[in-house]
Amino acid sequence: MQQNWKELADLTGYEVEKLYQSVRQEALRELAFQELAVTRILKDLIEIRKHSPRHADLLTDAAGLPFSSYEELGDRHRITKQGVYSIMKRYAKSYGWIEGIMQIRAIRNTRGVPDPESRRRIASWREKRQTELHRGK
Repeated sequence: MQQNWKELADLTGYEVEKLYQSVRQEALRELAFQELAVTRILKDLIEIRKHSPRHADLLTDAAGLPFSSYEELGDRHRITKQGVYSIMKRYAKSYGWIEGIMQIRAIRNTRGVPDPESRRRIASWREKRQTELHRGK
């Protein structure tokens, strides 16, 4: 492992310790941000549950199974797929992560998984959303 750090330091022109500390800090920041995102989603779900436990259950399933169709979610919760869509659309106005889940569903291909172009669009949307979160929107 030490040899890998030394090679990378030689390539970049940094001291090994400085390079290691820089990478370590970036990794810790990334982990902290990821945990914040999960915490934020859970906080939102708790808030939604106070108003409607059924809607919170639906949104929990939608977040946990992002490639499930509206019809599959509807069958699981005994509502129509249009009902699932309208519930998610209503909450997406207040909670950006729900919009992201809807975006993933919108770009599925016929096999039920994103194709390479869809993966790029998901990554682009995720990057845009993270930029907005960093700015405090």
